[in-house]
Amino acid sequence: VDPGPAPAVARYKGGTLALSVDRLRGEQATRGVARFADGDRLQLRLTCPPGDRTWAAVVFQGADRVALPAPGTVSCGNAVPLPGAFAVAGDALTVCVAVDGAHPLDAPPVGAPAGVVCQALTPE
Repeated sequence: VDPGPAPAVARYKGGTLALSVDRLRGEQATRGVARFADGDRLQLRLTCPPGDRTWAAVVFQGADRVALPAPGTVSCGNAVPLPGAFAVAGDALTVCVAVDGAHPLDAPPVGAPAGVVCQALTPE
């Protein structure tokens, strides 16, 4: 995996949280992406204060909302990979992660609520 530099636009901070997205395209993995192509697989990395935290992740794409199926507990630190990966296709999307039940993520968060961090991705 070539970590490469993460572009500044690829990370949005909410409080003390940061989210980055890794992309797997064929056999090539790229860290810290902001763009995708149909069929890419994505994995999330969460940076949060040390300690165990509960988390949930949701993908918002147009009017669709898809909860990622692997919420649970994560032992926080720097760029900790969250379990699971998901495939993407179509229009621009936003991935949001809420920790410790900070936000229900029923709809895209407005502003930067504490305990929530989001990453926007656009198609290539």
